[in-house]
Amino acid sequence: MNTIITWLRALLIAVLPLTNPMVHAAPQDALPHALPNDAQGLLILDQMTTGSLPFLHGMAGEGRYITLNTAGQLCEITSVRFIAGGLTGQTIGIHPSSTIELIVYDQALSDRIKQGIKSISSDFNVSHTPQEPTGDIHIIGDLSLMDGFIIHPRKAWSSWFGFQPTDRQCTPLQDPERVLYSCRGTCFGK
Repeated sequence: MNTIITWLRALLIAVLPLTNPMVHAAPQDALPHALPNDAQGLLILDQMTTGSLPFLHGMAGEGRYITLNTAGQLCEITSVRFIAGGLTGQTIGIHPSSTIELIVYDQALSDRIKQGIKSISSDFNVSHTPQEPTGDIHIIGDLSLMDGFIIHPRKAWSSWFGFQPTDRQCTPLQDPERVLYSCRGTCFGK
């Protein structure tokens, strides 16, 4: 039974990237929530596709990471890949997913995202409660604490060819006020 579940999970994760999340993508000007002062960044996952099978649930897609560059300016890293899954599926189907936001509090995780290094949720404290004392990541959206996720996943065979992640380009935002629209003087980067 465990082999069947593992096989079905692998199949679900393999099929999700084949769907075109761009067809269902949220507009690029969709605005994120305001960030707390102690946050390192915000991962906005607005190009996600969800797939379900009985007892299996998975998501795949990409988004952008908003953070501060070395000059202290708000910037964004685009095309941050993301996959998630768990044993919570109840139906069969593939459909677009709503935007998920991850507020990153942990400096090491922020650095990993900036460098394009694979990061697994089980290595960090994840919460649904903002600024939980032990929380490294705060989830806003339809991602359960029961779902595991990977930021910057890569194919298992990539290590065979010596793939090394490289620092991602963090492009300064042209209009940071529009991105952090509800700050009212308390957002990060101010």
